[in-house]
Amino acid sequence: MNSLIGQNIALARKRKGLTQEQLSMHVCVTREAIAKYETGERTIPEDILIGIINQLDDVELYIASWRAVTGSVSIPLMDGININTHSTSMVCLVKKETSEALKQVEDMTWYLPSEMRDKKEVERMIAELLDAASSMMNLVVSLCREHGISMRVVFQKWQESLRMRGFKQ
Repeated sequence: MNSLIGQNIALARKRKGLTQEQLSMHVCVTREAIAKYETGERTIPEDILIGIINQLDDVELYIASWRAVTGSVSIPLMDGININTHSTSMVCLVKKETSEALKQVEDMTWYLPSEMRDKKEVERMIAELLDAASSMMNLVVSLCREHGISMRVVFQKWQESLRMRGFKQ
């Protein structure tokens, strides 16, 4: 995990146009420590990792860190050669995926007790819901990129709004 996070930190740092020295000054560690974190030679203490991630505030780094920490339990970044990541294209994808997910939700036999529902049908619905969630998260990523909006700030405001509405976190 260390080398994967380190590689993603190096990529994010370069996308931000920062040197290891500049990043080190922002997070109060040596340039050598940053170099070792990036190569995976040294484990990144949690408080330093959080500081680096917050300082870089890079959408790809957020998603890569989530994936590195949780393994496969994360939303993938849809950023391949066959994907148009412009927000107008992502809106079309969100509409398509959300429509498919809602169809699965509507077709589910909710009146049956959970143990009587067809497991394959439930798994298909879950896959459609995840496709919809992933497309929505990727639209958030596209909008943040296109408008220079901090994803960290967006999430902080969203989480505060959830707390204000009584959702536990």
